Amino acid sequence: MSEEEVSESLAQEEKQAMEEVSESYYEEAEVEYIAFSPQELEQFLTRSETWDRIAKGEISLNEAKSILESQQKSAGQRKATPSRGKKRRRRSS
Repeated sequence: MSEEEVSESLAQEEKQAMEEVSESYYEEAEVEYIAFSPQELEQFLTRSETWDRIAKGEISLNEAKSILESQQKSAGQRKATPSRGKKRRRRSS
């Protein structure tokens, strides 16, 4: 065998080994789904957009801090509204 044939054979074996590894990796991978409430999704998107704007240099850290704090305040106000569902009574011991 010439050097070219040997190097081609090694490259082919390496490629085949990589394909086998990647196939087995994706076959065994489990997907986990996370359910977000609309409020959690909105909070996640706001945080992501804020970090993106920081990275682009569009806003300063102080501006980002005020954006995130205002989001937390509005989320806290939404949670403070009473539920209209049935109320449970606590058992006294």
